[in-house]
Amino acid sequence: MISSLRGKLIYKNNNEIILDVNGVGYRVLISKKVSEKITELNSEYTVITFLDVKRIHFNYSDLLMRRKEKCTGCLFQLVA
Repeated sequence: MISSLRGKLIYKNNNEIILDVNGVGYRVLISKKVSEKITELNSEYTVITFLDVKRIHFNYSDLLMRRKEKCTGCLFQLVA
């Protein structure tokens, strides 16, 4: 889990920012209070983050059907 981010502010609106952290843009939802404090684009900021996971769904049906075949081009391979 990511607990903090430090990077350059590249986008901001009322309820979200995007921080560029070493070339990767992280979208962070922010409160109105934080929005008032983060004001300057291209400045470096550190934000403490909290990941709120509501629902995660993974569909493994294709891999389960082909579990005995070699999986070329897959991000991972099911071993059974």
